[in-house]
Amino acid sequence: SVPCDRVRVDLKKGETNTREFLRLNPNGKVPVLVHDGTSIWESAAITLYLGEIFGVAKGLYPEPGPERGEAMRWVVWANVTLGDAFGRWVRNTSDWVPAEQHNAKAAAAAESDVRNCLRILDQALTADDRERLTQFLKDYGDLGNTLDYTGSSRRGYSQWPAAAGTPGVVNGDVPRLASVIVMLVP
Repeated sequence: SVPCDRVRVDLKKGETNTREFLRLNPNGKVPVLVHDGTSIWESAAITLYLGEIFGVAKGLYPEPGPERGEAMRWVVWANVTLGDAFGRWVRNTSDWVPAEQHNAKAAAAAESDVRNCLRILDQALTADDRERLTQFLKDYGDLGNTLDYTGSSRRGYSQWPAAAGTPGVVNGDVPRLASVIVMLVP
């Protein structure tokens, strides 16, 4: 593990819109990483940067070559394809967005897209991948913040389409991924 300072930013209080924060990320969004005086924003950029700077030596990120290309593909896929589907689902179901702005058809389409993305991920996971992913998320991930971000911790874990409590996972649509989630969630 690499020593770091974590700073909590309260989105509901508008702390991402302060002058100080906007100097770090002019988009006024999290996450932001400041390393050696350089501000890096966008989660994919942060993930790729940390992988290259710290991950190769620790065996968490591949050396340059085809395996790194594969890792980069999944990082970008998670942020673009899965992130878009998940974001649409959250915007149409979350209590963060006023109910009158929710669209049931858009929510259903987004949930279908999330489930499809999870099936793609599930089909790609080998037993070794599941073990490494579980350990990585236990060591470095913050599933609790993810659940809190979606509002699911306030509404109940089963509302999150990727959670072990939803039909897509419980009914066996994504058994490999479900085994990772079950190991992570108390």
